[in-house]
Amino acid sequence: MIDTVKKNIGQYLLTRSTKKVKREVVLFNGFLKKSKTILMIFPEEEVLFTPAFHILRLFDFNNPRITVIVTNFIKPLIPDKYHITKIVPDEQDINSYGLPSTSFLAKVNSKYDTVINLETKISLFHLGVVANVEKKFSIGFINDRAKGIYNFQVPLDSIVPENSYKNLLNSLKMF
Repeated sequence: MIDTVKKNIGQYLLTRSTKKVKREVVLFNGFLKKSKTILMIFPEEEVLFTPAFHILRLFDFNNPRITVIVTNFIKPLIPDKYHITKIVPDEQDINSYGLPSTSFLAKVNSKYDTVINLETKISLFHLGVVANVEKKFSIGFINDRAKGIYNFQVPLDSIVPENSYKNLLNSLKMF
């Protein structure tokens, strides 16, 4: 019961913070090729690492500065050849409402051209990171709690999540 109340308060705080954001008209023409700084949030499930990694490899062509938020068991799976900054959140980085702590946001926060949330599950922590990081474009999967957070959303196939990653990859290749 208390956890449910905390999650609802966290959702309220997240919704309130996204309403303060002024939305500008966004042109998606070539935004991917122009992105020099990218923040990617990898899924927590190890099974989904491979399809998510294909999206990371998409950015290999223009050598952007990439920061990824990963779990401990996914961190060693990302090869060092990509020169990626890897951030692993721990329990202290999540506040009592399930949102990212201010110290974690300070660790992550810089100005990003593109933020991509590859997590398929609804996570207030990851949504809070996307909502509170300064960015031009944000990309993620459609869910009820992400209203007003993403500029570009891809439908989520809950039965076969790998199809969702393929759809996202094909969509990003258009840009």
